[in-house]
Amino acid sequence: MAVLAGDLGGTKTILGVYDDYHGPAFKAHYWSKNFKSFDTLLKQFLKQHDGPYTAACFGVPGPVINGTVKTTNLRWKLDAKKLSKITKCPVVLINDIAADAFGLQHLKPEDTMLISKAKPNPKHSTKVIIAPGTGLGESILHWTGTHYDVVGGEGGHSPLAPRTALEWDLKQYISRLGDTSAEAVISGPGLAKIYNFMRINGLSEDPEVTSRIRKYGPSAIGEAAFDRKDPLSRASLDIFSHLLATECQRLALTAKALGGVYIAGGMVPHLTPVLKLPHFMKIFQSNKLKDLLKKIPVHVVLNEELGLLGAVHVARTRVR
Repeated sequence: MAVLAGDLGGTKTILGVYDDYHGPAFKAHYWSKNFKSFDTLLKQFLKQHDGPYTAACFGVPGPVINGTVKTTNLRWKLDAKKLSKITKCPVVLINDIAADAFGLQHLKPEDTMLISKAKPNPKHSTKVIIAPGTGLGESILHWTGTHYDVVGGEGGHSPLAPRTALEWDLKQYISRLGDTSAEAVISGPGLAKIYNFMRINGLSEDPEVTSRIRKYGPSAIGEAAFDRKDPLSRASLDIFSHLLATECQRLALTAKALGGVYIAGGMVPHLTPVLKLPHFMKIFQSNKLKDLLKKIPVHVVLNEELGLLGAVHVARTRVR
């Protein structure tokens, strides 16, 4: 028998059918905003892949309470009981970053890139994951004595913590737009805000780059920063990476994450060049507890289906 798993995002949704023995049997990718509800998307999927399934798990962007969730960055409302009737099997909803966290144990060595010089710490140490994408997700993995369990959270919605005068000015700028959370800038839409902030504060822009950003979204900023050597895009990306390093530090210290910090999410493909630069780790370790921070490995997750792996894990092991 197979399980059904899904990784739901503000930009895209992936659904997969996984056989108990042979791994993925089928996967389908959808643009989330093309559907008014997840129920509609799921029913379309099931027309071709109707099961039967022993269990289903969906990682969802938003806080799951009593089996229901109203997604952030989407207008979807999900109810596990209703979805169970649609799929004809037990369904569990979990936060999308909790799904990412569960997926970490299924990564292969080539699925991550170590960007710190920290040596491996004691086995079963606490780990954390941070995922900038359409929003900013954060979770903690702790060892229970027999297995890793996940503490899902909404830390990305905590207030932005600027370090420099420029970052304080940026916070004042985004306050006029409404949201002053970390997610407001450490995300895809946030990178676009940083670009506009730097543009109106005197950095000259390349009109063609600005046009591409409007057309293709913030991914065009990363492309322009390194492929076109655009100063405005590069400056925006640098500020973004500095803020991400600060948020990684906060999360690592909160959990004393000697097992490592894992940076995942939809922004990773556009961030990898700047995350490898020495300044990222310099900011991450700039704290009076720098001796502790130097012991924490920092990894970039290269596998873009991490959340799907976590949803499969939960469907197989935790859904009854």
